[in-house]
Amino acid sequence: MWDQEIRQMASSHAIMASGVFMATVVPAVLVPGFSVYGTHLLWLYSVAGAVAVVNITLFWLLGVSSPTKKHTITYKVSRLVRSCLYLLLSCLSFHTVVILYGAPLLETALETFSLAVLLTSLTTLRCVCVLGPNVQAWIRVFSRHGAMSVWDTSLQMVVGCSVVGAWLGAFPIPLDWDRPWQVWPVSCSLGAVIGYLTGLVAAPAWIHWHRKPPHLQDKVMDWGEKAKRSIRHNTTASHPLHKRRRASKSQVNSSSDCTRRRSFRNTHLLWQTCGAEVCRLYKAVWE
Repeated sequence: MWDQEIRQMASSHAIMASGVFMATVVPAVLVPGFSVYGTHLLWLYSVAGAVAVVNITLFWLLGVSSPTKKHTITYKVSRLVRSCLYLLLSCLSFHTVVILYGAPLLETALETFSLAVLLTSLTTLRCVCVLGPNVQAWIRVFSRHGAMSVWDTSLQMVVGCSVVGAWLGAFPIPLDWDRPWQVWPVSCSLGAVIGYLTGLVAAPAWIHWHRKPPHLQDKVMDWGEKAKRSIRHNTTASHPLHKRRRASKSQVNSSSDCTRRRSFRNTHLLWQTCGAEVCRLYKAVWE
C-alpha cells in the first residue's frame, strides 16, 4: 500500500510536469511569434491554466481530498464557492506581498497580478485540491510535523519549492546585465515554475528514502511512548520529593485510620453508657 501510494504520486507528478511542458510547446506551435520572453504573459497564463486543469482533473480522479460527510447539492455548491473565494484571496494576497517586496505599484500592475495568479495556481490550488477549502487543515499540514500522509508531504515540498523559486528569481532583476529574462516578472515566474518542477521531482524521492511506512511509524511511536513512560515512572519513583510525598501520604492514611478507630471506640462507649442508664431507670421504675 505504501509503495503503491508513492508510485501513484510519482505518476501524477510526472503528468503535472508534462502539463507544464505542453503549455510551453503547444502555444509555440500554434501561436506565431510566441516566446517565453517576448510574449511572457501569454506563456504565464498558459502554464497557470494547464497546471490548474491537470491538478483538478488528477486529484478528482485519484480522490485524494478528504471525503465529505454531506453529499447535498447545497453543500457542494457552498464548497465550490468557498474554494473560488480562497483562490481569489490568494491572488490578492500574493499581489500585496509582491508589492511589499518592492514591485511597482501601478506601472506594472498587470504583470504583478499575473505573477500572483501563477503562484496561486502552483500553491493554493494544490492545497484546495488536496485538503479542500479548510484553513485549519492547511495550518495543520504546514505546521511542524503536521504531514499525515504522502500527499501532505508532497504538498509541503511543492508549495515550498514554488515560493522559494519565485523569491530566488527576484535576485537577478536589479543587476545591470540587460538580459531579456531580467524584465519584470520573467525571472520570478521562471523561478516559480522551476521550483514547482523541482518539488514535483524531489517529493517522491524524498518520501521514498526518508519516510517510513505508517505501520512502522506507529510501532516507533508506541516504543517511544513506552520508553518515555518507563523513564518517567523510574525517575518519579526514585525522586526524593516523590518519596517524601509517598511517606507523607502514608502518615496521613495512618493518622486517618487512628482517628477513625478512636471515633468508633467513643461511639461504642457512648452506647454502653446509654444502655446502662436505660437499664438503671427501668429497674427503678419497676421496683
